[in-house]
Amino acid sequence: MVGLNHSLKVWNLASQKLVGSKDLLNRTSQSQDTTPLALNPDESAFIRVFTAERASEGSMYYVVTYSPQDDGQFKFWAVGGGITGQLVIEDLFPDSKLQPADPDPSGSVFWNVVDFQIKSMDEGRNMALWVLWKSHNSYRLYSLHFDLVDLAKVWNTNWTMTSFTFPGNLSLIHI
Repeated sequence: MVGLNHSLKVWNLASQKLVGSKDLLNRTSQSQDTTPLALNPDESAFIRVFTAERASEGSMYYVVTYSPQDDGQFKFWAVGGGITGQLVIEDLFPDSKLQPADPDPSGSVFWNVVDFQIKSMDEGRNMALWVLWKSHNSYRLYSLHFDLVDLAKVWNTNWTMTSFTFPGNLSLIHI
């Protein structure tokens, strides 16, 4: 779950207890501003859980989160343990600022991410991230194809605009 206080939270449903929590940008309490970050509850595109079997030893699930803070960033997390041992939530790319391709880098038109979806594959290969941007009544859909191990390396170069402008209220339910 993503909390409105800008955190990724993991709950044990059997015990109904919180078992782990991380800031969406993996900021530590020392590196956070004095003003805590908050999320708008009207926005729903903050988290997707996926599996990529055999992609990383010990990781059962993966999570991709989006934070609109700090010019918008994605984070990829590996989640492991927790059944009989300590729960581990690991930022897979802690030194990378994974910002999606901006539809208008000139800054003359304001675009915001309204939805995203991920297509995972075994061993983390041939994956795709789809990001839907909106500006007024215009939408743009971008995709990024990658292997989980080289995501940070190809992040800035592999984006493709797959759809230009189309009207209506859209969301990426399932790809």
